[in-house]
Amino acid sequence: MIDQISLTPQLVSSVIPQTLGYLNTNLIGTIEGAGNLDSLSFATSEIILGDSSIRFNGEVKNYYSPQTLSYTI
Repeated sequence: MIDQISLTPQLVSSVIPQTLGYLNTNLIGTIEGAGNLDSLSFATSEIILGDSSIRFNGEVKNYYSPQTLSYTI
């Protein structure tokens, strides 16, 4: 489990291009995952942006291969 995570707007937009120009502060939160970077599953986790937050679970596949990177939330 990562007790605290902070993601820059640039890092987030490299994975989710639709956020480019929308985010102007870091996303912070907690993430609990299992697996490896080829297939990483997340248990209930939380991301916070200002006064808003979202709880989610899901998985990321092919992290090291941007051409085949996929995620499910």
